[in-house]
Amino acid sequence: MGKREKGSYVIQAVASAFQMVEEFRGKEPHIGVGDFSNRLGIPKNTAQRILYTLETRDYVDHDRITGN
Repeated sequence: MGKREKGSYVIQAVASAFQMVEEFRGKEPHIGVGDFSNRLGIPKNTAQRILYTLETRDYVDHDRITGN
């Protein structure tokens, strides 16, 4: 067997989801989809889908007033 590259078993969507959760624990608890997309370097639709998934699992809340 050949050597495995570091991170060859990393699922990028899962890594991005954890990065999002970590961002919420920071100084800005109200972050929009576009901000996540820019900060993580992922497409906006991917950021939206990850945030929606985190919301369905009660990791984040969607503020209906601000839209964040």
